[in-house]
Amino acid sequence: MKSQSRNPKSGLGRDRIEPAPGEVRLSGPVFRLVHWLLMMCLAELDARSFGENARIEASSPPARIATKPVAGKTLVPRLTAQAATSQAEFCAAICDALPRVPMESGVFQDPDSPGKSMRYRLFKPTPLAPTNTYPLTVFLHGGGARRSFGDLLKCASPVFAFGPARLVAPAEQARHPAFVLVPWSGGRDWDDENTRLIVVLLDTLRLELPIDPKRLYVTGQSMGGYGTWRMITRHPDLFAAGVPVCGGGDPAAAPKAKDVSVWAFHGAADGIVPVSETRRIIDALLRAGSKPIYWEYESGTHAGTAKRAYCETGLLDWLFAQTKM
Repeated sequence: MKSQSRNPKSGLGRDRIEPAPGEVRLSGPVFRLVHWLLMMCLAELDARSFGENARIEASSPPARIATKPVAGKTLVPRLTAQAATSQAEFCAAICDALPRVPMESGVFQDPDSPGKSMRYRLFKPTPLAPTNTYPLTVFLHGGGARRSFGDLLKCASPVFAFGPARLVAPAEQARHPAFVLVPWSGGRDWDDENTRLIVVLLDTLRLELPIDPKRLYVTGQSMGGYGTWRMITRHPDLFAAGVPVCGGGDPAAAPKAKDVSVWAFHGAADGIVPVSETRRIIDALLRAGSKPIYWEYESGTHAGTAKRAYCETGLLDWLFAQTKM
């Protein structure tokens, strides 16, 4: 059994012991069969892609950013051998450090919907200055992590948690102290119930922690990339920026997110999620008068994009400069 401390008013509980390996808890209504089958196929393809990719592309050298992020589509070329080696070492270093970074493990119980809950990991910047507020980034995992809560922060295949690894890295936190929330989908995709729970959880955390309401961000890869597009199109007033990686969304909903800052990534050679998924919604945003940044990696694979995007040198400088007006 796990011992927990719980705030009965907020619905937040903190696990003191990690769940047993392979433990999965399902919650929420039974979602539509077609959607379920689609997401299961995506998860399986994620796992195959990650498992086969022992030679995944690296990214720009950590010393500087070679390509300036500008509005519209930018085709980013493959890296030179030296740049690839440098970025691979950088990515490996942040992943090696991830297990040593303290992160709370919790269970959120929706106070208004008995029986509805969401497990999560939460990183808190330290020390917290009593007069300051801090940004918070939500990271939505891909299909490889939905099988087990215990896999949520693994950089190894099929999870590839490079997003959380970069966000909580000590060097990044020294420059950009911020909260990082990593919810678990409970064996499902980022469906309506899960996205609703994330919003309620954020509302609860904002009451308890010194979070800057104008600097809330969301990012995710693959299945989490779809979830990111869903979050910013359904809750554009909540998020200052979104970073969807190799995902997709409904182009018809894109105008709702025209005032949300977006930096999207996809690989031109993605064999799991077609690159057209991102191209279509980016085109819709541009037609709506938005100015999204879209980087398309030349010859980038699905797994390679997930790694390369989160190890781009200038990504977090851009992200934490975004503020909700």
